[in-house]
Amino acid sequence: MSKKLILSISIIIIIFNALLPNYVHADSVKMESLQGQNTRKEVIKQTQKDVENSDRSVSTDDKTKIITGVGNNKGNEGGVEASNGISAIVKILFKVLSVIPYGIQFLMTVVTTGDNEQILSGSSLTEKVGSITDASKINWFTIKKAVLGKVPIFDVNFFNPTTNDSKASSDLKQAVLNWYNTMYRLAQVISLLTLIYVGIRIAISSTASAEVKYKVMLKNWLIAFGLLFILPYIIVIVLKINDFFVSLVPASILEKGYEEQIVQRSIEVLDPSQSVWTALIYFITYVIMVGYEVYFFIKYFKRVLTIGFLIIIAPLITITYPIDKIGDNQAQAYTGWMNLFISNVFMQAVQALMYGIFVFSASAIADKAPMIAIVFFIGIIKGEEIFKKLFKLT
Repeated sequence: MSKKLILSISIIIIIFNALLPNYVHADSVKMESLQGQNTRKEVIKQTQKDVENSDRSVSTDDKTKIITGVGNNKGNEGGVEASNGISAIVKILFKVLSVIPYGIQFLMTVVTTGDNEQILSGSSLTEKVGSITDASKINWFTIKKAVLGKVPIFDVNFFNPTTNDSKASSDLKQAVLNWYNTMYRLAQVISLLTLIYVGIRIAISSTASAEVKYKVMLKNWLIAFGLLFILPYIIVIVLKINDFFVSLVPASILEKGYEEQIVQRSIEVLDPSQSVWTALIYFITYVIMVGYEVYFFIKYFKRVLTIGFLIIIAPLITITYPIDKIGDNQAQAYTGWMNLFISNVFMQAVQALMYGIFVFSASAIADKAPMIAIVFFIGIIKGEEIFKKLFKLT
């Protein structure tokens, strides 16, 4: 419902943006200078005839005032000043309201910035504090960074710690590996106990059917025991394949693009060269964009926790393999685990591809039609849904 609402608002804004022109206020003298010479002559002749027919004695200077409308300049200037005053008030309102999404985005930036990265540019404290009001000097958290794997805390390659990891990311990876090793040893012990149990049941089986049943269970146990040693390699290979697909996205996308442009234009809302309508468009676009950034922030944070938990319980999944096979010859637990793991890992590769195709292309039209460009964020989500349906992933 929220996606439909956002899409509807975007379409309405786009239609208004196409239909309503940007009005430029000017005094009557400047407006008259834009008229053609022929039109001015016709107006002067008609006015002179009206004056003659009414038998008014008006001096040449008075006629000029009537024709050119110089005497109304004060009223027009007053209207322009009033209009400019209203525009300034509206822009200030947009500026105040922008503080909320600005604060949310800045908080996400603080959380996701690595230890080796700077949030604010500048060497001195004064320069850093001054950067807060300059969007171009802040190392913003963006959807682009999340999908392209440039946020250390969202790195799910737990078996490959890097020097770019933040302390929080390093601690999380270490905790996952410690718990994985514990579960791995526990799975080995349980597997050996299961082997002893199956061997005893085969030895004491009194019927041929029971003996066949436990021999099949022994075969499945051998497969599960092999999976226990192979599974870490499967996990690493899947993670490496995902990183390879993400690396195929051109490096030029990492340069400042659409999201940074929207932030900068929203911060510059008080610029006199911007009309109220332009300020409104960028304000709405900025709010919607920050909403999507919050969505991806939560989604990728959840992804890290999900994949970390799946890796921890991976050794225990192999234990359930021979037990699941007894009933319907289907390993539901192992299949479900693999389904969830692949779905969450390759989610990043799919979204990185969609970002490169749609949102990066949208940066070229961000200045002219930002509300059209924001629709491409919906395309990233839809692309992931299509991928899951196509490969029947959860």
